[in-house]
Amino acid sequence: PLARIARAFDDAKRKRQQPAHATDSISAARNYSSSSLAPNTVATYNAAINNFTRMLVENGTHLSDYPTTVAGMMSGDMLNASRKWEQLLMGFAHYIVIHDGNRITTARSYVKIVKKYLSKHVKHQIDLGYEWRELSNLFRRFEQKIPQPRVIQAGWTVEDIRAIHAQLNTGTANAALYRAATLVLFFGVHRSSDYITPRDETFDPSRDATRSDISVDQQAGSMIIHIKQTKTGAKHVTAHGDKHFFSQPGNALCPVRAMLEYLNKDPLRAHESAGTTPLF
Repeated sequence: PLARIARAFDDAKRKRQQPAHATDSISAARNYSSSSLAPNTVATYNAAINNFTRMLVENGTHLSDYPTTVAGMMSGDMLNASRKWEQLLMGFAHYIVIHDGNRITTARSYVKIVKKYLSKHVKHQIDLGYEWRELSNLFRRFEQKIPQPRVIQAGWTVEDIRAIHAQLNTGTANAALYRAATLVLFFGVHRSSDYITPRDETFDPSRDATRSDISVDQQAGSMIIHIKQTKTGAKHVTAHGDKHFFSQPGNALCPVRAMLEYLNKDPLRAHESAGTTPLF
């Protein structure tokens, strides 16, 4: 149920991932993304890399046929080397859109990810500074021939929060958890991944929010939650990692009061430690 809240706030769309045989460069890219990005972002990057690898395997394409060192790219015709990489990623875009039937926006994202991490692997931009017009034109042709529905994500409102809370069983520990999570996310103006671990098996107390990351001063009517990471990367936030909340007496949607209710209804067990127990 908490994952549903995460999806509602972030509009997360999980795509299926196909297993594939990874080349050394793709494996390196996957390892880099796993260590440098937030967990729920890693899935998107891995999906792009897995699909790219699957295309290479199905087409019998080998990255060893492409210039993978700076010296190799510089020693020959740089324009032709750049075009060779461009044609490879054009084939990938075609594979994602035509072969797999994915959205054009998905293909754009996947191509951007693969280009970035292949460049990281060869330690040089694989476009070699040239403008990839053919790739841009391919996406334009896709957009002309395959109309895409325009999706406008409406922002959440206080009425949306009230509608969620109206469906909860008042007085239960789960209801208190959902109330606290939604109010902290909404009024904290943060992504759910800043506070909530998508899956129990991926929880890491050194990276994810725990009970020890929250402090409540009931006398002052304030609450501080320390944020260890953000959606945009796994860098630990230090200077600006604390989010402050202040109590609003009489407000049914007060996040401080909701958090206190949640902590009271779901206290730590004897075998649990604040530093290793997820915040939510």
